[in-house]
Amino acid sequence: MKNCSPKNRKIRHLEGISLRNLSLLQSSAEIQEPKTADDESLPHTFITPTKALALREKKLEHSRSSNDLRTPPTSRQALDGANGKGKSSTDLGKVRPLRGKIRRRSTLNWTSAPPQVRQKKLEDIASSRLADTWFSLHCQDVDEPIYVSEVVEKAMNFDFRFFDLNTYEPWITRRDELTIKFWARTDSQQQYNLALELQVHFRSLQYIGRSLENFRHPLPQNCVLLHLSDGIYTSFTDLPLDEPVLAISTGFKNAQGAQCTSTFDELMRLSNLDDCIQDALATREKITCQINSLLEKQKEDRELVQSAAQAQNSWTSTKRAVSSAQKQIRAAQNRRSELQASLQARRDAIRSGTISQEKSESQLRSARNNLADHVSLHKETQSGVRGQIRRICEDLLQIYPVEPIAKKALAFTIRDLPLPNATSPSLDAATTAAALGYVAHVTHLLSLYLSIHLPYAITVCGSTSTIYDPISASLPSEAARTFPLSQKGAVAYRFEYGVFLLNSDIELLMSRQGIKIVDLRHTLPNLKYLLTVLTSGRGEAPERKGGKSGLGAFSREGSPARKLYTTDDDDGSVEEANGSLTRMLFLNGKKRTSRGQSPLGTNIQPEGDVQVPRRRPGRRRRRMRRWFRKWKELSFRHTWANPLIIILLVLTLYAIRPNPTNPLHSAIFLSYPLSPSDSLIPAAIRGDPEAPIHYGKGRKDFAFVAFYIVVLSFTREFTMQRILRPLARWFKLRSRSKENRFMEQTYTALYFGVFGPYGLYVMYRSPVWYFDTAGMYETFPNRTHDVLFKAYYLLQASYWAQQALVLCLGLEKPRRDYRELVGHHIVTLALIGLSYRFHFTYMGLAVYITHDISDFFLASSKTLSYIDARFTSGYFAFFIAVWVYLRHYINLVILHSVTTTFASIGPFELNWEEQQYKCSLAQYITFSLLASLQAMNLFWLYFIARVAVRVLSGGETKDDRSDEEDEDGKDEKEEKEQAREREKALMAENNSKAMASATALDDGKPVGANDHLERETQAPVTVPTMNGEVKKRK
Repeated sequence: MKNCSPKNRKIRHLEGISLRNLSLLQSSAEIQEPKTADDESLPHTFITPTKALALREKKLEHSRSSNDLRTPPTSRQALDGANGKGKSSTDLGKVRPLRGKIRRRSTLNWTSAPPQVRQKKLEDIASSRLADTWFSLHCQDVDEPIYVSEVVEKAMNFDFRFFDLNTYEPWITRRDELTIKFWARTDSQQQYNLALELQVHFRSLQYIGRSLENFRHPLPQNCVLLHLSDGIYTSFTDLPLDEPVLAISTGFKNAQGAQCTSTFDELMRLSNLDDCIQDALATREKITCQINSLLEKQKEDRELVQSAAQAQNSWTSTKRAVSSAQKQIRAAQNRRSELQASLQARRDAIRSGTISQEKSESQLRSARNNLADHVSLHKETQSGVRGQIRRICEDLLQIYPVEPIAKKALAFTIRDLPLPNATSPSLDAATTAAALGYVAHVTHLLSLYLSIHLPYAITVCGSTSTIYDPISASLPSEAARTFPLSQKGAVAYRFEYGVFLLNSDIELLMSRQGIKIVDLRHTLPNLKYLLTVLTSGRGEAPERKGGKSGLGAFSREGSPARKLYTTDDDDGSVEEANGSLTRMLFLNGKKRTSRGQSPLGTNIQPEGDVQVPRRRPGRRRRRMRRWFRKWKELSFRHTWANPLIIILLVLTLYAIRPNPTNPLHSAIFLSYPLSPSDSLIPAAIRGDPEAPIHYGKGRKDFAFVAFYIVVLSFTREFTMQRILRPLARWFKLRSRSKENRFMEQTYTALYFGVFGPYGLYVMYRSPVWYFDTAGMYETFPNRTHDVLFKAYYLLQASYWAQQALVLCLGLEKPRRDYRELVGHHIVTLALIGLSYRFHFTYMGLAVYITHDISDFFLASSKTLSYIDARFTSGYFAFFIAVWVYLRHYINLVILHSVTTTFASIGPFELNWEEQQYKCSLAQYITFSLLASLQAMNLFWLYFIARVAVRVLSGGETKDDRSDEEDEDGKDEKEEKEQAREREKALMAENNSKAMASATALDDGKPVGANDHLERETQAPVTVPTMNGEVKKRK
């Protein structure tokens, strides 16, 4: 540290005083000083010729009469004599120094003394040199001392306590003169005596250093060290630099006022020394004049040197600016090259696109010319395919004729073998098996000819044919999935289920041809209906041989069969067709036909005017309700589907115009990028081309948060249902509630496992690394952030908003702390929104990280508890330590900073124009929200402590907030009972409706097929049996 200028040293800079090598000398009255022979006549002696010659020669000669003189008097005696305290000049010659040299104290008489005596003598010698000392500070014109120190006992070197003199008046502290008085007392004295008095001039002090550790020179006796603000000072000389005032004047008080004098030789040496000093002063003046003249002559050179240095500095700064400009020019040139390359690539792409467009247009013109030919060829091919299918189906009808049984409604035979319907009584088992074998063969052939894959594969083997079910998940083996189509040697329910699967294959073939089935249990009527439609062409129906009931009403022109429709010229009503199946097909209403379309589902135009029933006005509403029920069921089954649809819709709309002018750009990407020289960017990084891009704040950030709420909703639901639910089943979590909790906590651990390290990295790059509370306020207001910081802050806002939606929508089962959890989310969202709007984002970053890391360990410890891991207890103890440190200690540190450094660091005012919001109102609001957060953390710490006590007592780590684990068994039993009762009710309702439908068909009443379809969508899938019973399909 640079020393203070001597003229600037004042009393206010004095901080402490030390005393080294204290020496208490005897007074001159106690010392009998002998005199020489010429001491009496010394004042009256004239200058002899010899002495005058010696003075002219400027040569110092020793006095012959001083050979046997003692050592010169001490500096103290000289000073006392010089001051002339009560003595005249004639008395100076009466005091002479002691004769001879002072002999060292002899210790020969101690040789034979015992150790106790020697120890006592040594202690006496040491005690005679030690004293109790204190000092006082005095100023001129001040009666009382301005400072009195403490007493330091039994020492020779004294380090007194430091003090502060700035509390005194300025007219005292601004002085540069001070009187120091040291008072000492030995063991032999009863009271303190003035041992040393010093008159200190601060301008004449010598600098020693910052400390005495590196000061190796010996210090004289009674050396006073002054501790100033810039180091330690003392005075080794008696003259100041500016004025002839003693820097430090010392003197022991002499009781008798005796003064000592000097010898003649000493006076001569003093005179010679004075001449030398005068010569030195003259030489100094001469040298000073020479130096001044040289400086005056070299003034221009010095100015030239100074101007050269200034020019060097200017050249260095100019060189630095040129280097920066060259760097910017190179960056601009690289950018220009990139843009030129991009433009050239775009031109090439436009050129190639133009060429390809011309080729495409030429190909399009030729394709348009060939389109009519291809359309006609396609129609011919379709008609040929239909003709082939028609001929094949006619061959099948000839090979396997399906004929109605006379005087029996909905009764048919196949190759003269009757096959009862599910509602008809059973016949011979062999006959039924053979008929089912024929039906299975026809169905298998139709699937091959029509290129339709059957969901239930058929193995054709006559009366021992089988059918395979690859869909049902409850069947354990391949043998159990194969069902017989014969009753002989088979379990009844397996045979009935096989017939049901065969009817399902026929239903699929009919639906692919646009035919709506009336009743799944009517095997041969449905097969006959399918073959009839396949063998019919445009405008005509296939021929048949014999029969007037059943499907005999469908015939070609000129055949002996009766026509399908008969009209009444008076009212135009449709008469009832002959045969039960004809009445059923016409009145089912399952597929309303338009004019010019037959009730068979094909474009058959019957002869004569036919009035087709009009559409019912409520059909569209029922269809909409049906679609809404399907969408609702899909939404509940796959909760990730709706967010995925929204995400794909937004991305598709953005892909139409992928540039910043698209309104959806702010929802997908960050908004408000700033240029490097923007005034909002902090001055430390403003204008740095290598600094990351900074972003501002605005209303478009709401779109970003809203879109990523949907993204996080999709991520949560998809991860839980498609990844974590199979994982929970792999861990054999039987309880549905425990499975849901496992998925929720595991997803939470995965989320914070990603965003916890991300937040720590963002904090590492910010001024608040490792919760430095001063960094939260030093750079306030934080109006801009880099891309990593802003993305982290807004994504965290999206997560907490999405969690609030989960609570509001009830996607998670409420726990005992539901109200506290809602309050926590409200406080958290308020902190996020206010900190982002009013630029307290660094504080929000610290609060984010305390929650992220602690929530990760909370969720992972609960996950380990659900799967009964072995190290759950140890991990839970580690989680408690992390929770207490982050949620309580760090939060309390942040709260303490709000009450202390919030107002002392950085600006503290409310200025809306400059966006300066760090004021007392913001301090109160911030403290209130953080205190509320801390209160809720204490509430949850109580539950954590209860779990810890239970673990220490040998219990399990069960969460006290949720009680689903205690009610798992009860919930499962209730769910099973409710499902069983619901199944019974649905089966009874289905049976009653099926019987009512069959009764209505037999009575000739129209039953809407849409109503039947609604019953199928509402009721569970049933398996019809051959004796008319209805069983639930497994």
